Amino acid sequence: MCGIAGIIGDNNTGILTNMLSATKHRGPDDSGTYTDNHCSIGMNRLSILDLSAAGHQPMFSDDKRYVIVYNGEVYNFISIRADLVKLGFTFHSNSDTEVVLKGYIAYGKDILNKIRGMFAFVVWDSQTQTAFGARDHMGIKPFYYHHQNGVFTFCSEIKGMLQQPAIKKQVSKDGLRLFLSYGYVGAPYTILNNVFSLKPGECFNLTKNNLKIETYWDIPQHKPTELSYSEAKEKLKKLVIEKVSEELVSDVPLGLFLSGGLDSTVVLAAMRLSGKKQIETFSLGFEGFEASEEKEAEIAAKHFNTKHHTHIISGKTVAQEFDGFIDAMDQPCIDGLNVYLVSKYTRQNVTVALSGLGPDELFLGYKWQRSATAPALINPQLFKTIEPLLKKLTPKRYKGILDYIKNSQDPITFYSTINRIISDDELNYLDISIDAKEKNVAWVKSYDNMNESDIFSRVSRLDMKLFMGARVLPISDATSMYHSLEVRFPLIDRELVEFSRTLPASYKMNLDKAKHIRPWSKYEGIESYEGSGVKKILYEAFKSELPQGFGSRAKKGFKFPYQQWMNIELKEFHNTHEDLAKIPEGWHKLILINWLKKHNISLLD
Repeated sequence: MCGIAGIIGDNNTGILTNMLSATKHRGPDDSGTYTDNHCSIGMNRLSILDLSAAGHQPMFSDDKRYVIVYNGEVYNFISIRADLVKLGFTFHSNSDTEVVLKGYIAYGKDILNKIRGMFAFVVWDSQTQTAFGARDHMGIKPFYYHHQNGVFTFCSEIKGMLQQPAIKKQVSKDGLRLFLSYGYVGAPYTILNNVFSLKPGECFNLTKNNLKIETYWDIPQHKPTELSYSEAKEKLKKLVIEKVSEELVSDVPLGLFLSGGLDSTVVLAAMRLSGKKQIETFSLGFEGFEASEEKEAEIAAKHFNTKHHTHIISGKTVAQEFDGFIDAMDQPCIDGLNVYLVSKYTRQNVTVALSGLGPDELFLGYKWQRSATAPALINPQLFKTIEPLLKKLTPKRYKGILDYIKNSQDPITFYSTINRIISDDELNYLDISIDAKEKNVAWVKSYDNMNESDIFSRVSRLDMKLFMGARVLPISDATSMYHSLEVRFPLIDRELVEFSRTLPASYKMNLDKAKHIRPWSKYEGIESYEGSGVKKILYEAFKSELPQGFGSRAKKGFKFPYQQWMNIELKEFHNTHEDLAKIPEGWHKLILINWLKKHNISLLD
């Protein structure tokens, strides 16, 4: 696991040095650079596999023609290495970096169809003076770039990109619009003007005169399986155990983020079933906060006999850590505080942690997914009659739900308006964006597949692409790597994602229950896993492994007491920004203003 950086089309080693210095936390164990007349690339290494000097980067091909900088873990590298040996390749390390490099030499772009894991890398061909690079299938590892006047700058973090003088410290209007709309900035945009992000599953070819970006993998279109529910359930369990087992490979201490909910408890069960004997688990508790999950985590830890660590967080702790949290996030985001805090404490004991992230997106665990068809049940004439009253009674942030009811057969409108922070009308009023609604819809539409067989498949796909791929994964990477902690996500392994796309909605949830869910209702949390059928196939696949009484629990979302903290402990961080004075107060505004101040970034004229 590393941080990578580089400048192609220039050989400015001074800028590269500054980029690596700004991202040193991503790899405190080692660093290295390569420079020729057209290229300066480098890396900071967090040693996970092959701790010896043989794993040093940049890494060269045997003939010195190719050089790679690589960030990530490829979990099936041993089998790919065996295939390459049969082709006549020799290896000088036990690292996956060498497998990716020689795999590219052997297969070209097709190596991306063979590897599974999380990665971002660049291979420089010194003979043709061209570069090839890619970001992993699901977008676990980041890749930012700037291309102007024949110079291509790339880095694992925005902090590194800010060291390039050619990049002005100005906010992107598209990035600002997305943040104020949704609380995060999604690819291809970033918060910086003229700095972009590769999307998950994208690769690029760079020549002297051209940058070509293309999609090498996409979330498969839903194709119903012929497996019975019982057969699919058994296959899912086998796949989960297999993927968790693969991701336990490490030459350094490894643990698990344990919330006590279904997803992390399933990972813990799979760790045990994989033969892992000694397991360290880590969770957070929140002082005076009734939604805190430390009790559930402790029950799971006791059931599986782990060495468990619970850290209780108070509002005072949040205030003490707030500046570090702002520094850690690579772009403004309303998520990530929990990952930042649990990563800090986890890193005191281990270097790698597994996470249970993913099943909500894959198996329809979110309320808005399960309610996707509900508005179609509402009589249009009745709605027209009561709409004026609803507008008076409904908070502004739910306006998107009302918009969706009026466009009940359009999942793109639904997804671009639900869970909004600031409405399109407000964005236009604030002069953040002209035609904000059209731009947001177009952005969401760029991730859609209209040929999906049903609305649930479309919404699940959008959640994997947007909520998970553009919001949760990037902030998780930034806040964990800030503490030099590698986090792995076995439940979004490519094979698991592809398998999930063969499962009908009826395998993932109780469709009869879904008919009665409304996006604005308080349904979520009322009924148990047994009663509601939330993430049905995953729960039932591991039901026999879970702590006694688990099925009687209700799925509950996790929300911090942000308003309470803002009114008391975080009062000192209420900075002002003249250009943002009209933006409504809230956690999003606190994050944005402090992030801009931290990095001395101005708004565009």
